[in-house]
Amino acid sequence: MIAGSPEGLTEAALALRAGDPSDGLNLSAAVPEPARLDDPAAREWRQQNWGTPAPPFDVTMWGDPAQHELGHRFRTEVAPPETWLEAVAKRFPDLAFDLVYQADDHGFAGRTA
Repeated sequence: MIAGSPEGLTEAALALRAGDPSDGLNLSAAVPEPARLDDPAAREWRQQNWGTPAPPFDVTMWGDPAQHELGHRFRTEVAPPETWLEAVAKRFPDLAFDLVYQADDHGFAGRTA
């Protein structure tokens, strides 16, 4: 979940969705992935810079900047994008980010705020 001013949330929403609300959550929009990486190199780059080796999938979004909060629910491979979240939080210091995750098949859960 992301909380903050309507203006800050609108700016963040556009940045995280690559400028188009129908795009879902685009990690590369906020932490750009280099062009022309082959699959093994791309997965390694994502793991180091996002914290997960692949883009999120099954993304759903909710909330309204006018109500001071936005939310995304999504799935990722192996691990949550904590490294990505740290970079995004620095880019939008006036917003509060809360990432809650659970991986039943890997036996871990947690929260990064």
